[in-house]
Amino acid sequence: MGIAKNLVKSLQMMERRLPLYLLSIFMMTALNALFEVAGSVFMKIIFDCANQGSVYERKSQIIITVIMGILAIIMASIFYVYL
Repeated sequence: MGIAKNLVKSLQMMERRLPLYLLSIFMMTALNALFEVAGSVFMKIIFDCANQGSVYERKSQIIITVIMGILAIIMASIFYVYL
């Protein structure tokens, strides 16, 4: 019960910054999940290219996936600063 009381007390001390703090935690979680999904999709595309023997057909998908992963990292870093 002491941990719950300490958590509530800490959250009350944040006052107006609490919504920003909660938003930052949510966004960091969502963006880290997006990065993991982008990595999985990237690996799937690479394995599909290896099976087909051609990278040129999936070039745009590879570029989009890499850009999505990089943007997820950059945006998560921004929310780390707010936290």
